[in-house]
Amino acid sequence: MVQLVTSIRVTCEKPVIAGIDGIAIGAGLGLTLALVLMASIRESSELATVPRMARGMALVLIIAGSLSLAFMGFAGLLSSS
Repeated sequence: MVQLVTSIRVTCEKPVIAGIDGIAIGAGLGLTLALVLMASIRESSELATVPRMARGMALVLIIAGSLSLAFMGFAGLLSSS
C-alpha cells in the first residue's frame, strides 16, 4: 500500500491527500445540499393538501426518487470531454 501511494504521489502533479480532501469536502457539501432540499420539500408538503395514500413514507420515496433524477442530470455537466 505504501508503494502504491508513493508511486501515485510521484506520477501525479498534485499530492494524493489534496485529492482526497477535495472528494471529502464535495461529498459533505452534496450530502448537506440533499438533506436541506429533502427537508424543505417535506416541510412544504406538510402545508399542502396531499392525498392520504401518498402521505408518510410513500411521499418520502417519491421525493427521494425525484431528487435522484434531478441530481443525475448534473452527472455529465462537469465532464472534460
